[in-house]
Amino acid sequence: ISFPLTDERKTGFLFPTFGYGEDWGFNFRIPFYWNIAPEHDATFEGRVMANRGLQIAGEYRYLGTTALGDYSGVLRAEFLPEDRKFGRSRYGWSYDHHLNTQHWETDFVLDVDLGYVSDPHYLDDLADNLQVSSASHIPQKANLEATNPPDIFIEGEYLYMNLDVSAYQSVDAELTDEEEPYARLPGFAV
Repeated sequence: ISFPLTDERKTGFLFPTFGYGEDWGFNFRIPFYWNIAPEHDATFEGRVMANRGLQIAGEYRYLGTTALGDYSGVLRAEFLPEDRKFGRSRYGWSYDHHLNTQHWETDFVLDVDLGYVSDPHYLDDLADNLQVSSASHIPQKANLEATNPPDIFIEGEYLYMNLDVSAYQSVDAELTDEEEPYARLPGFAV
């Protein structure tokens, strides 16, 4: 076992976790951290659940700065081939991205929040976080905003534009079609 003596991140295995749950049985996970570059890293994880099988997961994070602005994001994915209790393979993924840039004297902001799971029971069965397992909807949203400084079009006034695409995947098996959340494809505001 080794630990970095400075603030520098180090590639290697992270501390494993053990546990037991009625749905999972004996539960063991071991994460591996890969320090790709100062602004890029990834974590891979194997999770053995005695009652369900082997789940593999990964997370890739990035951030950076270009001549036009800053950006950051996280891509996560999980896959459980042949869940012994559920009877088939299951998966989930999510992607978050944020871009804040300035071009042609206009501020642009792009936010993306996407997620998907293979079935409505996925979070209840496999999430080990109360906040995640109690979620009833998974967002699938993209938002682009543009703000011009004053005096570009109308003297002393800012111009603000927003393009928004929103939908949600329901992961509450008890919701009826009438209780499904709204979807907006697309919304535009000035």
